[in-house]
Amino acid sequence: MIIDTSISYKHPHHPETSTVDALLRSLDAAGIDRAVIHHFGPITDFRFAAANDELSRVVKAHPDRFIGVGTQNYYKGTDETDRCLNDLGLHGVKLFSSWGLAPGTGLVEKFFFPIAEKLQAAGSALMIEHEGHTPIIGGAVFWDNLIARAFPDLPVVMCRCWTWAYWPDYLMTAELNPNVLLEFTLAPTSCIDRALRELGPDRMVMGSWAPEMDPGAVVDAVNRFPIDDEGKRKILGGNAARILGLER
Repeated sequence: MIIDTSISYKHPHHPETSTVDALLRSLDAAGIDRAVIHHFGPITDFRFAAANDELSRVVKAHPDRFIGVGTQNYYKGTDETDRCLNDLGLHGVKLFSSWGLAPGTGLVEKFFFPIAEKLQAAGSALMIEHEGHTPIIGGAVFWDNLIARAFPDLPVVMCRCWTWAYWPDYLMTAELNPNVLLEFTLAPTSCIDRALRELGPDRMVMGSWAPEMDPGAVVDAVNRFPIDDEGKRKILGGNAARILGLER
């Protein structure tokens, strides 16, 4: 099974290609069986609860294709975490690291740890969107480091690692924390070779962030990795199924 770990529903910059029908067509064209979907609308209006309600309806209408992860304003506590996991049928939470939502190191424990504790207890996963910012602002790797160290049984997925110059930071974070996985979209061969050498296929997942990237291009890139077929299967879906509890 091929699982895309990141696609965006109702992307405000790509409204025509982030509808349900458009996303399903892109998955079909790429031969992708299922996808982890998040609602991208709150990056502009901060209406997280309404977005999660809408996403839940989308996932329930297409349970064989979509795996929903909620989003939330982490400054407001864990009520939305509970709703996502217990009421809306979503599999985890994705935290946005930018668009005005970027607490510094001193606030990570206060705002993120309670969310992480809920997810770890539920056997779920935490996804952190990095948006390609430098590691000292926005998509800072200290989020991942602090959370992963405090909650070693919680899978933490470093998503949207697009800025190639910062891959050493992403890789070091994953090397220091065995529960951290690196989401691959597209990257230079040198970055991929180092990731495969230092992390191995057990610690990587694929995520296209469609419609921003073509899912088929990401699948094709993974299939060209210099590893055996079993390793490719792990990156293309096996690892995602494991951390999201789809194997249970």
